[in-house]
Amino acid sequence: MGKTYYLRLPVLITFLKGQTCTLITSAGKWGTGYVYIQNGNIVQYLIKGQNGTLEGSHAQHILEQCQEWQVEFQSNEPISTRPLPLPQLSPSPLPQKNVLRPKKPLDPALLQGLTARQRMVIRMVLTMINGQRSAQQIKQQLNLPPQLIDEVIDLLRRFDIIE
Repeated sequence: MGKTYYLRLPVLITFLKGQTCTLITSAGKWGTGYVYIQNGNIVQYLIKGQNGTLEGSHAQHILEQCQEWQVEFQSNEPISTRPLPLPQLSPSPLPQKNVLRPKKPLDPALLQGLTARQRMVIRMVLTMINGQRSAQQIKQQLNLPPQLIDEVIDLLRRFDIIE
């Protein structure tokens, strides 16, 4: 099973530079969306739904609005055009310890004076904080240094954005 990323498609593609992978998402009423990437280049946009298949620029326009992606990394073999099924995520029956919860929205004024990369990292970590994940789980899911994630979590706590 691949990793889940909570990013818009153009940002995610930037992070996946040079990779060969399949991106999978829910495209709402349209069905399940797939983006096939080979060596960092987009090979195909595809949405499969009950009413058929949507490809090309129409699929691209819809998929660029999605913000939750399952990424299935592949070896350097040619990409199959057969979509991979979305993994079923089951909710945890027991409340988890040390989960991080959002308290209030992030005020953009707090990010003034930071570089674009610093703002992006803060937003990435904040996006992962949903009341269901611990700091350790966020570190496992984001491809960022654990120390950086700890610093961002501390910053968000100091600003009273999370608990």
